[in-house]
Amino acid sequence: MTKSTTKTKQSQQEANASEKSIIDFSVSVADDENIIKDIKEEKPETIVYNRFNSLGTISIKPLVDNSNPNTLGLNDHGLAIFPSTQQREQITAYESNGIVRYASGLDEFAPEIQEITDQRIKEQKIKDIRIMVSYLERLIGRNHVDVNDEDFWDKVKTIHPNNAVFWNTVYIICDNNQRVLEPLKDPMDMIILLAIEAGGFSIVAKSYDDAMALQNPPKFYLEKSLEKVGKQANVKRLKNNALAKLNMVSEKNKKQLLYLVKLCDKSGVDLKYTTPTDILYDIADDYINGKLSDSSAEFCSKRFLEMASLPFDLLEIKAIVSDSAYYHIIQFKGDNKIYHTKSGVMLGRNVKEVAEYMQNPLNQDIYNSIKTEMLKNWEI
Repeated sequence: MTKSTTKTKQSQQEANASEKSIIDFSVSVADDENIIKDIKEEKPETIVYNRFNSLGTISIKPLVDNSNPNTLGLNDHGLAIFPSTQQREQITAYESNGIVRYASGLDEFAPEIQEITDQRIKEQKIKDIRIMVSYLERLIGRNHVDVNDEDFWDKVKTIHPNNAVFWNTVYIICDNNQRVLEPLKDPMDMIILLAIEAGGFSIVAKSYDDAMALQNPPKFYLEKSLEKVGKQANVKRLKNNALAKLNMVSEKNKKQLLYLVKLCDKSGVDLKYTTPTDILYDIADDYINGKLSDSSAEFCSKRFLEMASLPFDLLEIKAIVSDSAYYHIIQFKGDNKIYHTKSGVMLGRNVKEVAEYMQNPLNQDIYNSIKTEMLKNWEI
């Protein structure tokens, strides 16, 4: 009797456990379905969070440019503007078709959006804008507007592109201290960030590179820490690849190394076949690291790898063309075309066309003549 009772209880417990397991499993599936549903629906909050959370620390930094002589000595002290001063600017407003608009990055009717010719890209841009507007409208205007609502812009009030009352309150203040923006905590920081990215403030560049590319750079720039780290890592990889290629070439093919240096370094015309490999290596190393050019190490590394990937014959032709003008073996004439000095044959309108001319088997005699003359100079 006891055994039977015990067995019955055990069976009941197993059944309950089995039933509980089934119930728990069904709840788990339901939760997964909700998660999948949320992903498919792409809730604005989730999209906004993912977009800004992936940027790391976002900050506005003073631009200290030691290469700029027109800074009145401020850069020597790590300053962008005079101490205890500020620069204040309201978001840029402009007129388009008789309507005042703001460079906010939140206006799907702005010319830069409407002029996109690729319909797929244009639609995605508009969708992104509406997601951001919907999110900010809810936080700042306490107004819920569905992104997919056909009357979306009729229902948007505060963040509406034409709401001058709101946009005239959007401004930025910068000084010599770093200003951290927290777009996921402060919606006004998000608006300032988006406006900077849209060119809405002349005193803040979209990035350090954008600032340095300008003839008269602004005093401040936007920095996103994770984006910066990612870019720095990519540049390091590119540079390391270029240096690895340099090591390989210097060990296996001195002529290839000579031609690469000639094409990369402006002073390479003085280099000969007798130039020691160590000197060629040192010049190439400096070039890859951006020391011989106004261009960045990223650009120089990329160019070195591109040149090093060329077939040897084409690389040699390019090096010959590059040096031939210096030795007057080829020359530009008044008609802006390049000619072989000795024969008077027209070779092309630019270096690229001359290289293509020399690659053509039908022009082998001219190429051999130019090459022979050039090698005499390289062998001295």
